[in-house]
Amino acid sequence: MTEGSVGEVRDRSSAWRVLALLGLVLAAHSPALRADFLWDDEFWLWNSPLTQAGDGLLRAWYSGDRWDFYPITSSVFWVMWRIAGNGAAGYHLLNLALHGLGAVLLWRVFRELRLPAAWLTAAVFVVHPVTVGTVAWITQLKNTLSLAFYALAILAYLRFDREPVPDRTRWYAGALLAFVAALLCKASVVMLPVVLLLLIHWRRGRLGKGDLVPLVPIFALSAASAAVTIAFQSRRAFGGAAEMTESFATRLAAAGRCVDFYALKAVLPTDLAIIYPRWEVDAVSVTAWLPLFLLGAVFCVAVLLRGGAGRALRTGLGAYVATLFPVLGFFAMYYTRYSRVADHWQYHALPAALALGIGAGAVLLRRAGALLPRIVGAILILALGAQTFRQSRVYENEGTFWSAVLERNPAAWVAWNGQGTWLGRQGDHEEARRHFERAVELNPEYALGWNNLGKAHERTGDLERAEDAFRRAIRVRPDLAEAVSNLGSLLARRGELDEGIDRMREAVRLAPLEPGFHFRLALAQAQRGDPAAAAEDLRAVVRLAPDDIEARYLLAKTLVQTGNLREARIQLLEVVHRDPGYDGGAAQQALQAVRKARPGEGRSTGE
Repeated sequence: MTEGSVGEVRDRSSAWRVLALLGLVLAAHSPALRADFLWDDEFWLWNSPLTQAGDGLLRAWYSGDRWDFYPITSSVFWVMWRIAGNGAAGYHLLNLALHGLGAVLLWRVFRELRLPAAWLTAAVFVVHPVTVGTVAWITQLKNTLSLAFYALAILAYLRFDREPVPDRTRWYAGALLAFVAALLCKASVVMLPVVLLLLIHWRRGRLGKGDLVPLVPIFALSAASAAVTIAFQSRRAFGGAAEMTESFATRLAAAGRCVDFYALKAVLPTDLAIIYPRWEVDAVSVTAWLPLFLLGAVFCVAVLLRGGAGRALRTGLGAYVATLFPVLGFFAMYYTRYSRVADHWQYHALPAALALGIGAGAVLLRRAGALLPRIVGAILILALGAQTFRQSRVYENEGTFWSAVLERNPAAWVAWNGQGTWLGRQGDHEEARRHFERAVELNPEYALGWNNLGKAHERTGDLERAEDAFRRAIRVRPDLAEAVSNLGSLLARRGELDEGIDRMREAVRLAPLEPGFHFRLALAQAQRGDPAAAAEDLRAVVRLAPDDIEARYLLAKTLVQTGNLREARIQLLEVVHRDPGYDGGAAQQALQAVRKARPGEGRSTGE
């Protein structure tokens, strides 16, 4: 066989392996394609000022409107909204495709490192049940996006490390660009330079000055990204500021337990939960430190163990713990109010654990012949894939999603709130109210729960209790703009226009990019007989949500009242252009009336 024909066989083999990985993604995660939007997906899509705004693609790169600085992720959501809109399937398909791409790139990384069972490791990653928390959840697109760039950065850097001098620059530049892209998708990949150090040590068995110097810019990028993320999380975290109230000793003890927890789920992925119960840690208790002592003991064994086994253990364990480090509780993150751990937090670290475990197993099984490792590998893929398929079905809709959380974690107040929201959308307002009441009973400081309880009372006509719940929400979180707006709207509905408008103005001040708050304020201004003020807020709605035809139509009617016929004509033309039969043809009639009124004689601020 000639050298060319050998290369062709290898190419065909690689192509089939890539297709097999992609096929496993589809087979194991296919229920996700039928899944709906969940939990905080709305804050990335229809309730996102960046996704909805016409200039959101540009603002994603300089605006502080999000609670994290993830401009590439925000940009992808902006584009996808214009492609897929309110259809969840398109977002899920993209997530599955990115998961597959990440697995293919990881396989190439494992091959570059000459790890045993490289393809099997990538295949197990594809079908591992822990990955469902990322792949089946649209919000976690930031995970699959960042992993693809993260794996690409590792692959490029490893090529840079082994290529002759003339060809090294392009690989190094590619590694830097891919790492920057990964950071701009999700900053949890900041530990890449540490992982690269470990991989270089694995490859050569030593580290020299020449290995450290090229990593200096990568360490600098990591430090800058970490600083930006900490600043955003501490000041702009969703749901309020993320706070660190526990002592360092408590966080350190908890971190050891987190690592042990994640390692157990990587090896034995059973009893998975969307939100795990949040355990309490008593740093005074000796037992609280046992997981950390166990982790330290394993590291000591890795250091003392000589030969290839010791080096593999040091590299795999070091890369695993290093990648987990940002989510071990040392830094403020709002999600830790719900739980100290989450499956999607292990997504980037999982490949290191799998490479260590599957690689060691493959080496041991090869002594029994070539057939046994293949049989064991096939069984492993089938077993994990079946479990992943079942776990993916939990994400079908918010009803199944929150029910699964409450089944495993009945103390999860956020799940009572989420299930209540789902029930309200199904029209079961009484049961929704009971769920919101349980949420605030479990956590009296849960402002979102009080706000939703207020809305539930308002739907059932109990305005007094609704007002009390909104005021409770505002006492807990004065900056919760939705609760402030809801209270203002309720007061206006009861005829207390002055206080209601003041409250709604405060909501607009707190969230100036939320079109719904401007719309409510405009209605109240019109109710008070101030069409000019109403027009200003309706202009804001149209600017922030150009597709809101109702706002355009109301703006046109309000402009007619102020005598601004020319701008009214412009808005009516846009309404008729977008929906010729809007409001039973009323927009067409209004347009004809404005034309007959000779708009050139009207006062104009619109042209």
